[in-house]
Amino acid sequence: MSPYGRNTDYTSVSMSNLNNNTTMRNYPELIEEFIFYVNSFYNDQDGIYPIATKERIKEAVNIYLESKPLGEIYFDSLDREFVRLILEPTYSL
Repeated sequence: MSPYGRNTDYTSVSMSNLNNNTTMRNYPELIEEFIFYVNSFYNDQDGIYPIATKERIKEAVNIYLESKPLGEIYFDSLDREFVRLILEPTYSL
């Protein structure tokens, strides 16, 4: 056991434990909802901060999703702000 309470003896983890304690993330649905969420903030028609077209937002979301493993993306406001940085003229991840 690690000092953080995590089991570090990976050989003792059985598949039945993984299946009972792990929820699979539905990435296609999460991505679709995230694109909708980002659009609600930044689309140039009726967004809160109208800075880009829906097509450009989708491109920026795809760039962001390709920049790191999906398991490290939480589809939250922090991720939305990273997409905003991509939408701006100069950006870096």
